[in-house]
Order: sequence, then C-alpha cells, then structure tokens
Amino acid sequence: MGSWGALMTLKPSFEECQKIGAEFEQLRRTMLDLYVKASNMFGSTVLSDMRKAITNVEMSIGKMDSKVFKCYPDRESSERLDVFYPLNKK
Repeated sequence: MGSWGALMTLKPSFEECQKIGAEFEQLRRTMLDLYVKASNMFGSTVLSDMRKAITNVEMSIGKMDSKVFKCYPDRESSERLDVFYPLNKK
C-alpha cells in the first residue's frame, strides 16, 4: 500500500489534488470569516471550539500538502505549494 493510507489504494492525480486543495482553501477561508464575524459579536471565548476546529482543518491541510510534495517530486515546488496554499489569492 502506498503512502496515502489504508483507505486509499491509488494515488490521486495531481489535478484531483488541486481540486480538493481549492475546496479546502474555500472551507478554511469561510470558517475564518465566520469566526471573525461571530467573535466580534460574541467574543472569542465563546468560539474557542470553533478556533480549535479551524486549527484542525489547517493541520489537515498541512498533512495533505506534505503528501503532495512527497508523491509528486517531478512537479515544480511552486506548483506543488499552490495546491493547498494558493499563491494567486482571490
């Protein structure tokens, strides 16, 4: 079995990684925006669990990013980095 874990037997294409990376970036941004808005209304103490969830999403993104770097050594570093940490921010 490859480095992708027990549930995944085939390495996803680089394009599939890019798609999931874009979805995770959108999720992360949405969560951060909601956190800022809600913490301004209710205080950051009330939203400490949400901050933990955001941290967990960011940690997962980091782990997936590491997998992309290991599994696609033939790609330029900037191209691999752009999967989960887009250089062209929208």
